[in-house]
Amino acid sequence: MADKLTTEELEKVKAVYGVYMEHDRKVHEFNLLHSRAKQMLFKAEDELNAVRAELEEKYGSVNINLETGEMQKVEEQPEVVEPEVVE
Repeated sequence: MADKLTTEELEKVKAVYGVYMEHDRKVHEFNLLHSRAKQMLFKAEDELNAVRAELEEKYGSVNINLETGEMQKVEEQPEVVEPEVVE
C-alpha cells in the first residue's frame, strides 16, 4: 500500500506536531528549573537554620529585627498539660 497524505495534510501534521514538541520541551525545561529552584531553596533553608542555631546558642531564644539588628528576648511560655480524665 503506497498511500500518502496530501502535501497540505502533511504540512498540517508537521506544524501541529512541531507546536506539540515545543510545548513538551518547555514543560521539561520548566520541570528542570523547578527542581533546581527547590534544591536552592532547601540549601538556603539549611543555611538559615544553621545561622539560627548559632545565634540561639549565643543569645538564647530571641526575636531579631532584621532592619535594625535589635533583639527581644522570647518569653518562654510554660507548657500547659491537660489533666487526664479518668472515669
